[in-house]
Amino acid sequence: MRDNSAACELYNCSPGINSLYEIPDKLFALKDELETHLCNRTDNLFNLKNRIVLFDLTNFYFEGRKSLSRKA
Repeated sequence: MRDNSAACELYNCSPGINSLYEIPDKLFALKDELETHLCNRTDNLFNLKNRIVLFDLTNFYFEGRKSLSRKA
């Protein structure tokens, strides 16, 4: 893992792979703070205004036909 992954940059590799599985719990504890920070950061970097865009897909209709063209 040390040679084929950047995971060791995110956490201390010395305890072993089990410490890798503890990270999602730690990140989830910071979820709201991380989301707020990342949202604000991207808004400032790209001069964005937060908007919600809704796409109504209920009127889309798709029709297809399964066609097998095998030559015997």
